[in-house]
Amino acid sequence: MIKKSMSKKTALCLLVLIALTFTLAGCGKSLEQKAAEKYIENRTGADININNEETTIKDKDGNIISIKSNNTLPEGWPTEVPYYQAGTIENSSVLSLPGGQNFSLEISTIDSVEKVLNYYKEAFAAAGFEKQMESIVEDSAVLGFKKDKQSATVGTNKADDQAGITIVQTLLLGE
Repeated sequence: MIKKSMSKKTALCLLVLIALTFTLAGCGKSLEQKAAEKYIENRTGADININNEETTIKDKDGNIISIKSNNTLPEGWPTEVPYYQAGTIENSSVLSLPGGQNFSLEISTIDSVEKVLNYYKEAFAAAGFEKQMESIVEDSAVLGFKKDKQSATVGTNKADDQAGITIVQTLLLGE
């Protein structure tokens, strides 16, 4: 049973990577996208829909993942959960599975890691979250927060050839 579960997770991760690649390409529904949709659907039994702003994957069990590249919060993002509004949302996604939802944001900003981390520490504390972990190595950092059945992770990374940083924020809502 464990191996079956792991293979489903592996297949879903592969689907997400392929779909994200096409979503981030930002082009219209090309022949390549249509072919990729059909190939994945035939191999996995999942229903794939790729367009300019969103890729949606629905597997045979009804699990749905939606990946957007339209610079907005994912649908259903809880209003009480903070995100770095001084940055630009580059991509967002929501994965709906039995037992909860997993939201992700990719935010870019020219602000410093220190400023971003201070914002998240204060904003999550004000929203009633408890900080669970903190790890800072040079220009990269990870923070973890928890509140009831919600857990959030915020990671920052600065590329050598880039001004500013990228923030990856995930939120897991359990039922």
